[in-house]
Amino acid sequence: PTEAVATNLQRELSDYFQLTAMFNLVAPWSPAAKAADYAGKQQARRQWQRISRATVGVWRDPEMTSYNAKISAASRRGATSEVRRLYEEQQQRADGVREKIFARLRADPTNRIDATLLELHAKLDRLNFTNHAERAAVRREIAPLLGGAVEEKPSPESDRFGAVGGYTSKHGLLVEMNWASFRDPATGLPALVEWLCAQNCRKLQYDFEGSAALSDTDEAAEE
Repeated sequence: PTEAVATNLQRELSDYFQLTAMFNLVAPWSPAAKAADYAGKQQARRQWQRISRATVGVWRDPEMTSYNAKISAASRRGATSEVRRLYEEQQQRADGVREKIFARLRADPTNRIDATLLELHAKLDRLNFTNHAERAAVRREIAPLLGGAVEEKPSPESDRFGAVGGYTSKHGLLVEMNWASFRDPATGLPALVEWLCAQNCRKLQYDFEGSAALSDTDEAAEE
């Protein structure tokens, strides 16, 4: 109905889709989102995304980008020890730039970012992606703050309304959910439509796409 509603809708969907794969979040259209504390979880998601956008600046640092050319040149020469050394230097530089960004966020009173979220984001960023156990432990600390729960393999029953992921964009008053994958489409999709209608969305259009891979049962049925 208005530009403001479209902007807020796209932002809420985007925050959910971008974070749910990592934290198994409560979907905005889930009955659980009607709880009194959900507004606080929404705010935490927005703050987490603001921190994430700020830390992307690490890889835009001129010194960081210059390392890419050096590493490529050393790799073409087959200088494996030099490549290793450059990777280590690049990582050290990244750590330094990242800490400066977090220091700036902590010191800026206009950011209004929760200190706990800020420190947990910094803690997660410091961990190497290969350190699965420690990263999972930190994610378990973060998830409840964002309205989620980290599980090794979420079952459909854990959040029958939730999506595995998705992507949205906005064009004026048109909000486009370019794609979304649901755990239980028969439950999640009707709930999503009701939620959109409750926000006065109009002229909903959609398409269904099946999985690229057939299950054993589907294959048997095909035969």
